[in-house]
Amino acid sequence: SETLRREERWRGIDQLLFLNRVNEDLGSDSLKKIGDILETIRTKVLGSQMISLNITASGSEISKVKTYLEGKLVNFPKGIISSADSNQRIEVEFKKQEALIIPAAVSYLAQAFRSSFIESEEYGSELLLSHILRTDFLWENVRMKGGAYGASASANGMEGIFSFSSYRDPNIDKTISAFKEGLQLISQNGIKDDIIEKAKITIVGKDLRPQSPGEKSIIGFIRKLYNISDGMRKTRRDSIMNADAVSIQTAAERLLEELANSSLVVMAGREKLESVSKSLNNIMVDSINLPL
Repeated sequence: SETLRREERWRGIDQLLFLNRVNEDLGSDSLKKIGDILETIRTKVLGSQMISLNITASGSEISKVKTYLEGKLVNFPKGIISSADSNQRIEVEFKKQEALIIPAAVSYLAQAFRSSFIESEEYGSELLLSHILRTDFLWENVRMKGGAYGASASANGMEGIFSFSSYRDPNIDKTISAFKEGLQLISQNGIKDDIIEKAKITIVGKDLRPQSPGEKSIIGFIRKLYNISDGMRKTRRDSIMNADAVSIQTAAERLLEELANSSLVVMAGREKLESVSKSLNNIMVDSINLPL
């Protein structure tokens, strides 16, 4: 989506490469261009029509705080409201694989592919599947046996993306194989009901745990910013509770098919990347040497 693309530009590898280019060309013209860009951003972002405020206070204090903040907002320009839908999925050409070279003895892997959105019936099964893979198969095979510091599976229903990842991983090809093997295992053998029940309790329990007033306030604020309605949350919970062994096995089969069209990124040292390049369809062809 446009949201994720902007996130990458602000906080991802693109931002690191941009800052490195700026550092290499700190002439007066370059600094002026950067200043002009920052001024444009300031004008668009810091506007009274673009600001959302969240207040957490006792009932008697709310009106005082609101009056105070309204007085401060008078000093802000109105700003420019964008008409673009930042949550709309955009169709762009992604690299199927990419190698990021860093000075490290271990590797960092991420593999992502299309999955279901949060309001679909299939999402609950995929969310449970990601939890089961993360806490069972990946923990055992990538962390315990493989020696990685971390391994994860995630179902992002807001973006319609399922992803695998590993952190400080001494292996590359074995971990990538494990990602696929986890889906294959469940698609062929299914999951026991008691494991599914434990996963449901864990996931739904996070939503039902007691929260302080401050937590409730900020969570509600974030939901509003992301346009997550109560109806959407109910649909999500229902899809989780209605999921069973058959739907989760079907989800594994569906995701296994999507895995064939996944995007893979490996961040590691040059020597380690070169050792697996051939087995990963010459991944070093699309390598980037990160300025670290």
